[in-house]
Amino acid sequence: MNWIRVATIFAVFCGIAVVSVDVVTKHLNESLRDQAELIENLKGAMQLRDDSERQRRAAETRLRETHQGAKD
Repeated sequence: MNWIRVATIFAVFCGIAVVSVDVVTKHLNESLRDQAELIENLKGAMQLRDDSERQRRAAETRLRETHQGAKD
């Protein structure tokens, strides 16, 4: 009779461990998906920033050239 109690307690603890691992795994997968999405968004934002910086520099160069042309 004692071995039935031990087996039952062991089964309950194994069940708790399985459920815990499943919950942690699901949360980790969700976090990794969110992180991958954030990285892609960051890459897009950095590309937009780089494009804007190039456009700003080109505009500043044209403005300087226009001012220099007007002075000559």
